[in-house]
Parts: sequence; structure tokens; C-alpha cells
Amino acid sequence: AAFAFILNPNSTYSSLNNVSVISNSWGGPDSNNTAWYEYLQEAQARGISVLASSGDSGDNPNSKKYVGTDFGFPASMEFNNFGITSVGGDTLKLNSNLHILNETAWYISANDTADSGPAGSSGGISSIFNETSWQKDTEANNVIQNKGLGVPDISAIANNTFVLISISGSTGYYRFWGTSIASPVTAGIVAEMDAVLNHYNQSNLG
Repeated sequence: AAFAFILNPNSTYSSLNNVSVISNSWGGPDSNNTAWYEYLQEAQARGISVLASSGDSGDNPNSKKYVGTDFGFPASMEFNNFGITSVGGDTLKLNSNLHILNETAWYISANDTADSGPAGSSGGISSIFNETSWQKDTEANNVIQNKGLGVPDISAIANNTFVLISISGSTGYYRFWGTSIASPVTAGIVAEMDAVLNHYNQSNLG
């Protein structure tokens, strides 16, 4: 319902007519939703990028917080020419000059009780969606081997991060970790890229 509303807002929320990217920080079992299929096609036709977090250790049976879950809908709902861009997580370490020291797959060990480990970026191969044509043309196919869609597509920072959140005028800093950070961070980057493209009279990334 939220997806449909963002694509077709009422007059009270007319500013949504300028949306160029949508981010999802939630997930459920790997599944195919026909309504989303149509919405994703509409988003692609309108140049709107749709991103979704891949999940936080859903494929780790020892996870205290995410037992019984796995990567899946909507992150895995992807087709050759449209669909979700799934975003996994990585750990980013900077030096005092804010230059990147290294970037690795995001993972919290079981010994890190402060962050309720183990936890980490979920990924895998969909049992419902086929491997996309462009995944078959990359080194990803060495792992996927035509078994299904590989998730995630890309990754971004997911380690402990202070985030400024503004909701209806109320703002505050919060400490978060997970792919629910990675997806909106990437969405913000996509929105900035779209703004530059639009400045030069070019289309959104979509």
C-alpha cells in the first residue's frame, strides 16, 4: 500500500511527484508478489530506482535476533530489465583524515554482546527468481552457476553509524547498524546522482 501511494500520491503529498528513489529497510520470505511486479514496472518506466536491504544475518542460524529469517522479498524481486536493487552491508574503516582504510563484508561476532551478535550481511541465491541476464555476464556467475538470482547486487556501510533522523519536524541522532542503514545511504547517493543528471537535462538512473 505504501509503495502504491508513493507512486500515486494524493494532492496533499504532491511533493512525492518528484520522487526519484525509494528505499526499503524490511524484508520477508523469498516470494513473488504480483502487485509489486506491476509497481516495479511502473517505477522503471518513470525512472524511479527501488532499493531494498538484503537483511542482517538472516542466513545465520545462530543469530539471536533473526533466527528463522533469510534474505528474500522484496530484495530478491528482480528481473532482466526492472526490479529491486538489493543492498548488502559492509564495514567501513576510516583514518583520521576520513580516507578509507579498508572495506570488508559487515559481520558482528557472537562475542560482541553489545550489538547482539552474531549478525551480518545476508546473501544467497533465490529459489524463486531466475538469475538475471546481466549477472550471467559477470564473474558473479562463477558462484551463482545459473541456480537463481544472486542477492545482494551491491553493498554499502552497515557498521555502527550515528544517523540524524527527521520525522515530521522532530529530529534526533540514533545509533544503528545493519543493511537497513546500507539501503537508505545508497538511496541518498542515487538521489544525488539523479539531481546531477537532471541538472544536465538527462534522465534519472531508474
